[in-house]
Amino acid sequence: MCALCGREHPASYKGCIIYKTLKQARSKIHRPIHPTAAQTSTSPVNITDTSQFPPLPRKSHPVPAPEPPPIPYSHVVTHHQQPVTTTEQLSIFLTELKSIFNQLIQQNGMILNMLSTVIQKLTH
Repeated sequence: MCALCGREHPASYKGCIIYKTLKQARSKIHRPIHPTAAQTSTSPVNITDTSQFPPLPRKSHPVPAPEPPPIPYSHVVTHHQQPVTTTEQLSIFLTELKSIFNQLIQQNGMILNMLSTVIQKLTH
C-alpha cells in the first residue's frame, strides 16, 4: 500500500499522482546548496527586526484529485472471486493451515531421518 496516497501500489511506484505532484513542486523551489557571494552577508543579522527578512510567498498550489490507480498485474493474473461468507473464509483458512502443518510434519520427519543417519554413522 502506498504511504503517500493510500492506494494499492508499492510505495516506490513512480507513477503515483502524489509522488509526481511532490516531485514537480520540489523542482520548482530548487535552491543551490552553497550560497553565492551575493547571498552571503558579512554584517550580523538582527533576528528580531522582521524588516530584514522577505515575506514568505502566500501562493498555494492546488493538489489535483488522485487518479484511480491502474489494476496491478498480480490482480489481473490471479483474478478470482473472494469468499463471500465468513464460513467460506474460515474454510479456506483452515485448508491452507492444514497444508502448512502437513508440510512441517513431512519436513520434521525428513530431519529426524537425517539426524538418525548421522548419529548411526558417528557411533559406528
